[in-house]
Amino acid sequence: GYCVGITAGAMEVQEEYEDLYISISLTQKGYEKKEEVLDIVMAFVNEIRSCDLHRAYNDYQRRQEVEFDYDEQHAGVDYAKLLANKVLRVDCEGSLLAKSQILHAFDKEVMDKVSHYLDPAMAIVTMLANEEGVANNKYEEWFDLHYSSSPIDEKTRQKWSKIRTSDISPLLHLPIKNDFAPSHFDIVTTQVDGEEKKADSWWWYKQPIKLEAS
Repeated sequence: GYCVGITAGAMEVQEEYEDLYISISLTQKGYEKKEEVLDIVMAFVNEIRSCDLHRAYNDYQRRQEVEFDYDEQHAGVDYAKLLANKVLRVDCEGSLLAKSQILHAFDKEVMDKVSHYLDPAMAIVTMLANEEGVANNKYEEWFDLHYSSSPIDEKTRQKWSKIRTSDISPLLHLPIKNDFAPSHFDIVTTQVDGEEKKADSWWWYKQPIKLEAS
């Protein structure tokens, strides 16, 4: 295989913000084929940009609401830690409802802007590997780190802007629509409570009526 792990999503850490962050842990074979891996990643990003964002947004919103409504209650300190860095940036009077993601109604204008910024031609690619013999042209004094940095050529950026999964393999595609995504849950008991068996209970719990002394 080419990789052993992948994570992706929006990233927000203090003042740093990235519209889409993708991290892939490559195997040695994957590292040797890193250009091919990058083509696959950019092809999927283009598929996301061209899909029905309204439907995808509503499906995701519905799942988030269900997870929030049926989430287990956590310790108070967990909620305090969640809110600590939020209240510094959000004016609030009275109570504040917080969860990992609160999604509002779909806004096409906002989503179009997000889609625009997800253009693979605007991507920044970082490779971390234990590889010797690579010429380093920069140095980070604080971390005592030598590294190399170079712009991505225009030909590659143009290819990334247009590449689709169908250009690579028919097996690569976005997940199909999930028709089974729930919007609510009804708690149903698997066993209806019946009348207690009085005979069994009387036999088991009957107190002794005869006192025997030795």
